[in-house]
Amino acid sequence: MFIHLAGSFELIEDRMAHRTDHFMLPDLLKSQFSILENPVIPECFIEIDIGQSIEAVVEEVLHNVSFLC
Repeated sequence: MFIHLAGSFELIEDRMAHRTDHFMLPDLLKSQFSILENPVIPECFIEIDIGQSIEAVVEEVLHNVSFLC
């Protein structure tokens, strides 16, 4: 089971711009998105939108994991 935390380029770029002391330079984000392979069926995965609050993300993960167990 994979939990794919999905967000738009713009959302992640904005979050990176507001981080301090992060190891990855924001300039590298474009190359990371260009090589990203999103999971596809038949892989067992759930996709969670990270554009929502952290509490909502955690709640959605826990709900989906408990549903599958």
